[in-house]
Amino acid sequence: MSSSSLDVFCPKHEDSEATISIITKILSQNDNLKFTHISNEFDKLGIKKVKDLAGATLSKASSINISGDTLTQLYEAMEIYSKRLDNLLTMAKKEHQGGDFTTAQRICTSLITHKSRDMNVLLLTASTFFSSQHFDECIGYLEQAKSINPKCSEVLRNFGLVYMRKSQNNLAKQYLFQVCAIKPYCCDAWTDYGDFLFENKDFVTSKDCYFRAMCLKPELHGARNKYGKVLLKLNKIKEAKKEFKIAHKSAKECPETLNNLGDAYYKSGKFGKSILKYKQLLETNPNRTNACFQLGMAYLKLEDYHNAADAFKKVIILDPKNVLFLKKLAVTVDIYQKCLNLKPEDFDLNLELALMYFNNIQNYHEAVIYLKKCSQLNPGRIDIYKKLFETYGETKDHLNASDACMSMGNLYLEKDDYKNARNSFCCAVLMNPRNAFGHWEMGLTLYQLGHEELAFKK
Repeated sequence: MSSSSLDVFCPKHEDSEATISIITKILSQNDNLKFTHISNEFDKLGIKKVKDLAGATLSKASSINISGDTLTQLYEAMEIYSKRLDNLLTMAKKEHQGGDFTTAQRICTSLITHKSRDMNVLLLTASTFFSSQHFDECIGYLEQAKSINPKCSEVLRNFGLVYMRKSQNNLAKQYLFQVCAIKPYCCDAWTDYGDFLFENKDFVTSKDCYFRAMCLKPELHGARNKYGKVLLKLNKIKEAKKEFKIAHKSAKECPETLNNLGDAYYKSGKFGKSILKYKQLLETNPNRTNACFQLGMAYLKLEDYHNAADAFKKVIILDPKNVLFLKKLAVTVDIYQKCLNLKPEDFDLNLELALMYFNNIQNYHEAVIYLKKCSQLNPGRIDIYKKLFETYGETKDHLNASDACMSMGNLYLEKDDYKNARNSFCCAVLMNPRNAFGHWEMGLTLYQLGHEELAFKK
């Protein structure tokens, strides 16, 4: 440290553009007279901003007329000021982690007034804009940080990530490689570079990056999983499977490893093992769309159309607008129809197909066809008539909806369930007020329930 810097009062805050009134308030402790006096003292010496005081010589700072030990009081005030700024930085980090990027940005931009050359503040500010997808603003703050420390690996990495998001791949590649050059023994640097190359389908070079990252930290299953995935892309299935198994030993419940093992078994034609891994993954991560879809594909390969359909239906619930998933469900429907050509009297096949048309494809006319077949094959199933009634409701076919309610009512009568029978006949009449038989059945049911007066009205 030079003698000149030793003579500076507080080098830490030499870049603060905040007005000196912040320090004045701390020193005056809410005493208005004291505030006025200290303000006048600062004015005499031309101290307008915090940086003016921070950069003042010790002799100049000590010449300020404050009761008591001037330098001690000034140092204590600067320490309080520093702690307040640290607290604001901590608050900004919490807001950012909690997803309130607007509040985090407001705190950060305020902090920059006080700490315009603080790398932590600049990097956090850039991160808040990156998270809210304001990439140009993010780059602006990264440029400020770069001007302070051109070889800061975190700054260069963030440049690479933001240019990736902006699809400026040449710049992204340049920055990410610079990080690897500066930190050749950093696992994360090689992983980031590998991720970029993988996304841009340079699988051969990304394989080398992941291998290097894996060698640096062989215990990390993340790098090993990525290395295995790129091996799968290069159709080196046996090698990929070996890496996934090693990763699985170090992290039994890792979702990524289970998914990758499922993919490896699927690619090698071991569909039963593939199903086991996908199911194991979905037990703890039921919303993993890709695993659910691949589970359906594996069932299809084993010609287990029932379970395939269930998997594809779950996928469509998770991602209802995905065309590929809808096509695969359509293929499953086509297979069901072919099965029905061979076994037209199979109740379960007819019901599965009806529910797929109703729930997933929303083709209610087709659903009616298979539900009616179900009612013929098993006329005692009340739930079939309930679904028929619901389906006719979707097509605004009130007459047939009324007939479905009549069938339900008669089944309830056979069970001596007069309340549900009454409700069914009432619904039949509401759907078709001219249904004379419905009125008659409703009257009889009301009589059985002891409502003679209402019964005779019907």
